[in-house]
Amino acid sequence: MKPTIALYEGHDTNLTVHDPNTDSFYIYEFERVSGIKHHNTKLRDEASTSDNVLYLKKILNHLEEVHGIKNDFKTLIFKPIWFDASFIDRTCINADEEVQHSMSIIDHHDYHAWSAYGQAPESFENTACLTYDGWGDNTSFKYSCFEGINRHSVQSMRHNFSMVYTAVAHSLKILHGTLDLDLPGKLMGLSAYGELNDEWVDIMKDAISSNWWSEDVRERHWNDENNPLLIMRNRIGPCIQTNNYKLKLKNNKAFSLARSAQVAFEEGIVKTIREEFLDKIEAHDNNLLISGGSALNVLANEAIKRAFPHINIFIPPNCHDGGLSFGMLYEHLKTSKKYNVTQSGPRIFDYKYMDPMIKLYGAKKVDTNDIATLLKEQKIVGMVIGNMEVGPRALGNRSILCDASNPKMKDTLNCRVKFREWFRPFAPICRKEDAPKYFYSPNFDNMECMQFVADVLPEYQTELFSVTHYDNTARLQVVTEESNAAIYDILTAFDGVLINTSLNVQGKPILNTIDEAFHVLQNTGLDHIVVEYENEYWLF
Repeated sequence: MKPTIALYEGHDTNLTVHDPNTDSFYIYEFERVSGIKHHNTKLRDEASTSDNVLYLKKILNHLEEVHGIKNDFKTLIFKPIWFDASFIDRTCINADEEVQHSMSIIDHHDYHAWSAYGQAPESFENTACLTYDGWGDNTSFKYSCFEGINRHSVQSMRHNFSMVYTAVAHSLKILHGTLDLDLPGKLMGLSAYGELNDEWVDIMKDAISSNWWSEDVRERHWNDENNPLLIMRNRIGPCIQTNNYKLKLKNNKAFSLARSAQVAFEEGIVKTIREEFLDKIEAHDNNLLISGGSALNVLANEAIKRAFPHINIFIPPNCHDGGLSFGMLYEHLKTSKKYNVTQSGPRIFDYKYMDPMIKLYGAKKVDTNDIATLLKEQKIVGMVIGNMEVGPRALGNRSILCDASNPKMKDTLNCRVKFREWFRPFAPICRKEDAPKYFYSPNFDNMECMQFVADVLPEYQTELFSVTHYDNTARLQVVTEESNAAIYDILTAFDGVLINTSLNVQGKPILNTIDEAFHVLQNTGLDHIVVEYENEYWLF
């Protein structure tokens, strides 16, 4: 039987293939191929159009070389961007039929919902679903529910969570030079350092819940007097400039603005759920899926968990736009079977060059006990094992690991390896059964993909200083034998908490070539890289 392929373009362009012969999914995020973070096909110049074709061909070649999937598909499912405008030439994909999904058929937020449902645990057969982001196909917030593969009770709303949050992020000079799509994440880290301003929180919550986004949003102008972002700017005064983002704040007032924005976000989403959706969630086995770019706000996710401890929450690892092609393809399959695609990204692209690299660099075989010993010796180790994780966060397969109990490790990573801003926290990783020893959360369910925070217990805040954020929280990843056997074995041998951060450097996506890994090894403070090749671990 021929496979099916789905392609979603825009920022975080991605492609998913389903092989019916093995019932397997293969997911490629273009940024991992191009090396351009948040790769965006919405570029009109000729050079970028031709480059996109080269990246697409590279993916098709990789599919055939590694998985034996030839460029001969039953169906191509395609979603153009921004009101049916397409900026990628897909004629190099050979398919018997093409299904082009436009806004009139199924929209951006529907794909987010299907993507979350297709990856959820089996217990989420009946579930409510919230999707929210900046805006997608003219919608910023959407509610729906699933009963098996029957999706109904769809309700679009005009809440502006991401727009308000991002507008605040744009106003902070300390975030100057950051890619737009990275601003919210950095604002979240910065928010711990600010003093809360209740008046600003109320203003932002009003802007979040406004009904400004209407069907003619394309025709609106940023200077529209009804734009809640401009109203917010005028009421807060000199502390924020949302029109063209001209004002850049860098002092304590900026920290307070960040803190207030985060609290407004958290209180706003909890209030929305309580007043508008709680009864619907409870009617669907107390299950809630959350997806869309705003679902990357781990502080808000934890606030929802703590506000509604009786609700079961699942957030997929690729809740951002990088998961949309999977949602398109899953919806097309018309199945209620659930799939864990967390490690369905590509194998390293230069895998075939491993033999000469092993000889050239004198690499030696190691096992998980050896790796744990290196970590105990305070070595910083880059991991290139298995297939890439999907989504924006490395979960062990393309990670940098080191000892979380070393109080100097945060500064070492920031200054010598990652070259990041001083205020950004690093994430801890531990076995799920060990999590209650070090951290507090109402439960540690569905925390394998680093989508929630937990409180670091007071007795461990000093010992785990490098992963304890200024507000005493940590973006925790728990690991089970099922979620990642290799990392679980390393943690078992290490017997403690590790730092897990993505194997990349500032401004670049998570890497997926040995060549890139060697570049990081040779030009940063990284001590070693471990590469899995032919089911063996090789230490460089």
